[in-house]
Amino acid sequence: MLKNYRAGLHNVGSYQVSGLPWVTGSTIAAGAEHQVAFPSITSAVTIVNSGASALRVHFVPAAAGNVIGGHHYITIPSTGSISNVEKHTCNVKCKEIYLSSVAGTDYEVFAELTTIAPDEMYILTGSGMTE
Repeated sequence: MLKNYRAGLHNVGSYQVSGLPWVTGSTIAAGAEHQVAFPSITSAVTIVNSGASALRVHFVPAAAGNVIGGHHYITIPSTGSISNVEKHTCNVKCKEIYLSSVAGTDYEVFAELTTIAPDEMYILTGSGMTE
């Protein structure tokens, strides 16, 4: 019996093709947290710190467990120069990321999107995320 073939979280072809480009950016205030929600599941995300302070990248909100205290984030340092920015690329499937900064900074996000709907993504939790 033939099944209906479609894009999905466990469909390899959904990640082998070039991703659809998606870009955003903003200024984050000192002590604040921004949620960046993607219109579909990512295959890769590049975060650029274009501001004057370090930027933290995490996959769940800081209040969801021990994210900050447990160091469950990636720090992207600031170079203090718009012509020489720091960036980090994560080859991950996710429907959102969270950005925070102790002293405030500017950021840019470039995502490679699949055609997988965000509601198909499971909740990221547990070791390395929230505990």
